[in-house]
Amino acid sequence: MQDYFARVRQIVREHGWMVQGVLPGRDEQPGFIPFYYTVGLTDAGLPELIMSWPGQPSMGQTLLNNAATGHVKNEIKPGDMLDYVANVPSRAIAADPHKAEIQQAYNYVSDPYRTKNKIRLIQILYPDAEGRFPDDDEDGYNFDLCPQRMWPLTA
Repeated sequence: MQDYFARVRQIVREHGWMVQGVLPGRDEQPGFIPFYYTVGLTDAGLPELIMSWPGQPSMGQTLLNNAATGHVKNEIKPGDMLDYVANVPSRAIAADPHKAEIQQAYNYVSDPYRTKNKIRLIQILYPDAEGRFPDDDEDGYNFDLCPQRMWPLTA
């Protein structure tokens, strides 16, 4: 594990962040939805990013890297609509870092000068085929055809 963390630190030093994927393992329950999150953006004073992506793992990583690239140029805030993440508009919402399984982000920032309480998290949502987002107030978002995990920040 120490080799892994050394590699994480090297990637963050070189690129400013890395994307960690959480993919289904042999013991996962059916219907597990893979997700991806950044590690290292906290160092730049930015929220980490997270998104679900049930498709090809390389595409999930690419999409979140696209979001992070835009994020370091112009901080993504809850409510922002993003047109540079994918070929469809995406929406940013505040997410709860204590609900999300972002263990590597916590491990990365766990040193005497940082605490996991300082990690902020933004979730990137994408719409279904009808253009509805999973956090819309109206019913109708199609989780069957466009599954996403949700980690909303609640008051």
